[in-house]
Amino acid sequence: MTFVFTTLDRYIIIKVTQVFALVVLVLTCVVWLTQSLRLLEVLTENAIPVRLFLFLVLLSSPNFIYVILPIATAIAILIALHRLAFDHEMTAMIAVGASPIRLARPVFAFALIIAAITFYLGAFGTPYLNQKFLQLTNLIKTEHAAILLRDESFRRISDNVTFFIQDRHSPEDLRGILLYDGREADAPVTLVAESGRLEQIPGGVRLTLLNGNRQRGSGEDIDILRFGQYILTLHPQTDQSQSLELASEMILPDLWDASATDVDARGRLHHVFTLPLFTLICALMTLVIRARYLLPRFDSQVVLRTSLALALAQILYLAGIMTARAGHVPPIAIYLLLAAPLAFAYLDDMLGRTARPRANGPTPVRSVPPGTSGASPHSS
Repeated sequence: MTFVFTTLDRYIIIKVTQVFALVVLVLTCVVWLTQSLRLLEVLTENAIPVRLFLFLVLLSSPNFIYVILPIATAIAILIALHRLAFDHEMTAMIAVGASPIRLARPVFAFALIIAAITFYLGAFGTPYLNQKFLQLTNLIKTEHAAILLRDESFRRISDNVTFFIQDRHSPEDLRGILLYDGREADAPVTLVAESGRLEQIPGGVRLTLLNGNRQRGSGEDIDILRFGQYILTLHPQTDQSQSLELASEMILPDLWDASATDVDARGRLHHVFTLPLFTLICALMTLVIRARYLLPRFDSQVVLRTSLALALAQILYLAGIMTARAGHVPPIAIYLLLAAPLAFAYLDDMLGRTARPRANGPTPVRSVPPGTSGASPHSS
């Protein structure tokens, strides 16, 4: 059977999409504010341009959107259907012959579209953007931090590389240089030089030290080398190669291969497959609860109850994902938590049976024949 979108379907989908866009925007701003300190630290420490800072925000935003899509979808469906009921549009649709199942069809089609977007973001979108974000932050830390060195202050150029200069006249004239290179944990290097110069190269910086010594090792096993000229290249490729081993930067084929040996990759693989299902189940829970309260008015208690159930289901699901990626619980626990929204819908049904609102309607009036009083014939 071919599914054809009618005018009614498009109208309902547009209403849900409008609310969905607003909910995603609000939730993204809330989540981004809690995570913005890390980006602000990069901005303030490296004095990067505002345009580059905004680009970093753009690269990190899909990670937040990916997580909040299920609850944003369910909340958007709930609010949109209540708005249709409040404006008596749903009453008009039912009056012309549209059944509740017929009204739920475009809503569930919208949830399917969001579930497909969620799967693409988890499988390919966010890993690719995570790689780009890490590469760009490493490049910023290497290039901008090296160029913006301050006199008589310690500064981290990149991971495990700390730089100090006593006096700086220009990038080509540095005096009193101390550099600690801890990229090799077994043999850290400390460089001390009278002077030096800094050059920008593609993907990093080149530091040339003049008249100094190099101390390699730790404890009693220290190798000291005196030099007239020492060239050191700082390039973020080492950090990037390590980041490729993280599950959050692996696309689906790499994640599938790594899941055989890596617990974190296995947990994230199940996350990629279960989050679209969780989106559909949250939407189904909202439709089930909303179908029992076909009220011609906006009921704040129904919205509050459903929103709390969605938030609790989202918290349980994310907790299951984190514990599974850490290896504390088997991945099957993630699939068991998918039933949480439907369990909350059933619990809401059990608790609301006695308190279910009655349909509002006119009070029936007993008809009185003409010429007689309204008193009962037995009153006399």
